[in-house]
Amino acid sequence: MRFEAKHRTSKIAARSNFNRRNICLSLAIKHQLQLNEIFLYGKFCNTVFVGPRKFLNSIKRHQVQTLLNLSSEVSLTMVKWAKVKGTHYKINTIVTKDILVDDYPIFSSIINIFLYGPDKIIFEVNVFSSICFNEHVFCYEINIPEIKNNNSTCYIFQDLLISPVPNSLNIASNGKQYVTVRSPF
Repeated sequence: MRFEAKHRTSKIAARSNFNRRNICLSLAIKHQLQLNEIFLYGKFCNTVFVGPRKFLNSIKRHQVQTLLNLSSEVSLTMVKWAKVKGTHYKINTIVTKDILVDDYPIFSSIINIFLYGPDKIIFEVNVFSSICFNEHVFCYEINIPEIKNNNSTCYIFQDLLISPVPNSLNIASNGKQYVTVRSPF
């Protein structure tokens, strides 16, 4: 984005403002009031954006609908990526599914992304098992099971995740796999 276009709204607001003593403060207050109005009245634009859609075969559709007790009248399509309220999800993204009793999180890798209806996102995930928290690298050590093992895959709605922020997977030189958490639970 060009510099002129990026700051166009601030320049227009500065020209229309008659207070010339502290123009930066006036612009900051005006911007905060605009954001406050957006947050209070929910004037966000469409909160769900998706990539290219692909129709499901009947076996996969029936499997997802029965496991999640979904209505068969509502459309269910597979998408390559989804952007929900500014958070971008794609295949192989690491998400936090749940937290165990001993405060270890359950991490998952996205296998497939589904769009249910106009605005519900469903993930087919491969569930990882957390081994321990390594304080030296400040990451969770995990064990990644084979995707062919059906016991490790499950379906979850995006809004039921513990943390909507994707995490990153790191592999150390000794072969151990770690997940770095980007936001607190």
